[in-house]
Formats: sequence, C-alpha cells, structure tokens
Amino acid sequence: MYTPNPFQNQPEAQGKQRSPKRRSNARILCLLTVAIAAAGFYVVQHMHPRRQSAAAAHHALPPVVPDLNPVATGAAPVKVAGGFNSLSAITADGRGMFYLADQGNNAILTCTAAGGPATFIEPAGRASSLSFDYRGNLIVAAPQFHQVWQVDARRQVQVLADKYNNIPFNGPAGVWVRHDTAIMFSDPVLPMPWEAAPEARKPMEEFIHIIAPKRDDVRPQGRFLGKPTAMTGSPDGHTFFLADASTGRVNVFTCKGGGSNFFPTNPQLVCNVPATGLCLDSEGNLYTASPLGLDAWDRDNEHIAHWDLPCVGVAFGGPDNHLLGIATTDALYTLRMQTHGVGPILRPLAPEEIEALPPEQALTEALYCLAAGRQRDAEKSLDALAASHPTDIDLLFAHAVCVRSRFNIRGAAPLFAKVANLGPGTPYADAARLMLTIDGQRNRGDLPELINKTISAEDEDPLLLWTAAIACRTIGKPYEGCVYYRKLLERWTPGPSLVHQTFGNMLDEAGRHEEALLHRRTVVEMEPTGWGYQGLAISLASLYRYAEAEKAFAEAARIDPDYVLTWWTWANLLSKEGRIDESIGKCIQAIALDPACGEAYGIWGRGLELQGKEVEALEVYAQGIKKAPQSPLPLLKAADILDRRGSGELANKLRARAKQLNPGPVL
Repeated sequence: MYTPNPFQNQPEAQGKQRSPKRRSNARILCLLTVAIAAAGFYVVQHMHPRRQSAAAAHHALPPVVPDLNPVATGAAPVKVAGGFNSLSAITADGRGMFYLADQGNNAILTCTAAGGPATFIEPAGRASSLSFDYRGNLIVAAPQFHQVWQVDARRQVQVLADKYNNIPFNGPAGVWVRHDTAIMFSDPVLPMPWEAAPEARKPMEEFIHIIAPKRDDVRPQGRFLGKPTAMTGSPDGHTFFLADASTGRVNVFTCKGGGSNFFPTNPQLVCNVPATGLCLDSEGNLYTASPLGLDAWDRDNEHIAHWDLPCVGVAFGGPDNHLLGIATTDALYTLRMQTHGVGPILRPLAPEEIEALPPEQALTEALYCLAAGRQRDAEKSLDALAASHPTDIDLLFAHAVCVRSRFNIRGAAPLFAKVANLGPGTPYADAARLMLTIDGQRNRGDLPELINKTISAEDEDPLLLWTAAIACRTIGKPYEGCVYYRKLLERWTPGPSLVHQTFGNMLDEAGRHEEALLHRRTVVEMEPTGWGYQGLAISLASLYRYAEAEKAFAEAARIDPDYVLTWWTWANLLSKEGRIDESIGKCIQAIALDPACGEAYGIWGRGLELQGKEVEALEVYAQGIKKAPQSPLPLLKAADILDRRGSGELANKLRARAKQLNPGPVL
C-alpha cells in the first residue's frame, strides 16, 4: 500500500513512507553483519575521538540493491577541494554553498560546488556539527566551550545554549533544526583532546536537548541511546534519525508534539553503521557518512548504494540542490544525484516584521531579504529603520548602498555624508567617503587605486563588496567591478535582480557576453521588467543573436513603453543591421519620451550619415547639442563632420567641450 511521501513538496506526490515496522530481511541482514571486520579496513587518521571510536567498531555492510540507486546516470564522486586538516562536519545553506567544519584548524570554511574554500569564522569552538535554520543562521555545535552557537549573515556569534540547571553541557556533537525552527542537539560524553583538565568537568546525563523556537528555553528530551551523536530528520518533523557512537548504530524515531514539547518515540533500527554524519533526500533516502564509506538506505532500510569513500559528513547543496557534498577528513567531494536535498530554505520576513525588530536584528533580516532577491522589501524596511534610528551607522549605510545601487546619486549623498560624519575611521565611513569622492570627482586618475585601498576584493562584508562594485561601475572599470560583483554573489544567492543586471552590464563591457547572458536570464526570471528585457537584448545583440535580441527589445517595450533606454538601444541594433528608417523611428520615440536623450540624437544622425545625408545629420547633431547639453555624443559626431568639411577649429572646440562631460556609451 502506498502512502503520501513527506519528503516531497507536492501534495499529490505518492511514495513509500518510512514505517516503524521494518522489513525483517533487512533487519536480519543488518544484525548478521554487525562487527565483521573487512580485510584492509581503512583507519581514519587525525580524526575527532568520536570518529575513531566509531571506526574501531569494524562493521560490515549488507548487500546493495542496485535498482534503487539515486545517483545521476554516469555520476561519480568528484574532488573539488582538499588540503584540510581534520574536517568534522558539512552542511549547505539555502543558496547551495557548502560549509565545512575543520576541527583541526578550529575554523568553519565556505566552499562552492566548484571549490575555492574560504574562511567563514575562526576560531570556531572546535565545531563538530553544522546546520542552518530558516532565517539563514548557521547553527554550530561548539564542544570546545560546551555550547551551541548561532552565527548570522554578518558572522556575529550568539550562544544559544551552554548549560542546563547550571551544569555545563558535555560537548554538543550533533545539531538539527526542525521545521518549527526548534533546534535539537545531542550531548554525549566524549574525549576532547583540546580540553586542559577533563577530569575537572562534571559530566551530565547524555541527553538529547531541544532549544525552543523563540530561543528562550532549553530542556532535555530524555536519554534515548548510549552516546547520541549525528542527527537529522524529515522536513515535516515526524521522523527523526539518530546515530549512537557507543553501538555504531543508526535508529529512527517517530516524533510527537512540537516546539519544546517534542518527543521522539518508538526507536527502530535503521542500520548498523558507525555514522558520523546523516542527511536525507527528497525521496526519503537516508545517507550515512562513516569510516566504512558513504552509504544510502531507502525508506524500508534497504541498502541501495555504497561508495568506498571513508567520510565524516554528508549534505546536499550546489546551485540546484542536486549535489551531494561528501566531507572526508581532508577533502570535499561532490556527487551529482537524481534526487535533491531537503531542509531549511531562506524565508525572508515581510517589511513590517523587519521594522518591528531591534536595529541589529532588523539589519540582519534586511540583508536576508537582499540575499533572497527582495531588494524592494529590504529598501522599504531600511528606509523606515533609518528614519527611526537616525544615528545607527550600519542601518544608514545599508540604506545608502541600496539607494546608490539604483544610481540615485542625489538621494544617496546625504546618507553617505551622515555615515561618514557619525563613524569616522570605521569601514562603512571610509566606504561612504569613497562614494562621495567618486560621485563628486569622477575624472580623478587615482580613483581605481582609492577603491582598492578602501575596500579589498577579499572583503567578506556584502555591503562593502556591493559599494566597491558600484564604484567601479561608476568610473567605468568593468574588469575590476566584475571581481567585486562575483564575490558579492558568492555571499548572496540568488541576490537582488539589480545586482545581476548591473553585473551583466559590466560583463558585456568587459567582453564576457556569454557570462553576461546567464545573469540577464536570471533577471527576467526573477523580475520580468522592461529594463530586465532590455539588458537581455543587449547581451544577445553582443553575441550577434539579433533575432532573439529583437524579441527581447519588443518585450521590454511592451512591459514598459516609457523606458527610454529600450528605444535608443533598440535603435542602435537596427542601425547596425542596416535598417536605418526603423532605427530612426525608435530614436524619435526615445526623444519624445526624453528630449535630452543625447544617445538618440547620435544614433539618428549616424543613420543619416550612412544614407549619405550628411547635412541633415549635422542638423540632428546640432539639435542634440542644444537639447542634450550634458551628452558628449552629438558633440563628437558633429565634430567628425566638421573635420571632413574643413572646419577643424570648430570641431576641436566641440571635442574640448565633450571632454569636459562624462563619457557616454560606445555606439
């Protein structure tokens, strides 16, 4: 009989549900193979003591049922990063970024699916387990300090739990965030080599504890196993898996209640594996990481896959959540799967909810909004928060960067000035002064050096990276700006559509049109606006995909017929195709919307020149010089004609005047 599958989001999806009643043959296979040592058994070196005790159990595995293998066709584990000291745990955030606990180096690292590890926090409490909550906070088991931590988007550490009844915890070993945002953690007594005087510590019962959703209560939920360690559970919270380091087994529990009144009951054996890491996929398959290797078990405890890769942790991640991240003691591997991961997804608060929070927490939530691509919600919240907290530098700076990201120089200037005055010597104040300098003196030759000196490309603060990217865009440094935008989008995924749009502009300017096209498509998927389709058209035209570009321009004009940029860039494409009359028609439309659109006069005049109508072209340029005095394009185009007609002195005067203006686009 088939019952609804709690691991799938679709209510109509059907599948086998893991039941407390186990298949007898699977149980017998597991029981028969306990403690059988395999020849040449791999012993993990430099491992956390609980890993070593698990390895010493010398378990053997039951046969694999190959027809149920969830791996993508032809896929195999791929090493993407190595050289770690002693990894102990892995998880992934809502963006698919992997997080690794390097217990030997006492650090938590980030690593994309393509590699490139970077330090997230250091020191890290000798982290033994990692998980993410529904607010995007990293939850850390920190046994060095007998604590459970919460690390927010700005890498601020908050201790969520450190004792019960005034007795310090033994050393949290596993964490799992439930669907109701409560946090469960295991607290076994295990050797800790970094502990100076372990004999002085008074051990408490090896309970499973739960931290209430409001983080205002911590209480034990009972002692279920000898030494509870790794844990995970189903998305609906009804099924809970727990590894026991003392027996080398993984058990499953049926769960009742919620919040602090959550009770796992009815334990049943899943497998005899000394698991140090657990995770689930969308089909309810359980993955166990252990010194025996990586193994997969279906909802009826059939052994469906084995990889001879001794490992310490496993988690789904990657951009599409179909990559299984496998942490060995010294490397990260990924494996492409047919199934995908389950777990917390970033759920930004509504603006009114953010505005009701204390300033520091409100800023964190606003940054989550930006990371999730909801820039308008973030801006609405920051606008209100900056007004109600006029001396909070962090809020003011975040608001200023959002305003400036829309190239609203006049609106951002007073906000940047306020930040610079309130916090002299702080990174945000220095960045604010940088933007005020750039917006006031764009022609200074030392500006690129000033940007790099003020904000390093290695900086991890997303607001500073965004500021540097905007600064590079403003002074026309696309290659440098791409470095900052790429780093920013490693921190924010998907990130605001406006970030992708501006990044796409800079990639096009840098000649990286294929990469730009990826960001353009992201924009129109996230926010189908006129400016989004206009940017898509530009990238397609740069790749000589003119027919597709025209469709994108037409869609941009349909969505927002008053967006001037669409009309003159469309005119530019038509002019390049030799469709001069159509191009001139688009120029006239652009000028009707904005009589000061210098680009439209330039394209119109160039079209007339191509038709051999030089005098008429000069008249159009003259009109552009009069109507669009801040645009250099009509001045330069008119100067070229005057040169050919022998009026070099006047042409030089026009060029000198154009040189004093901001350079326009290359047409």
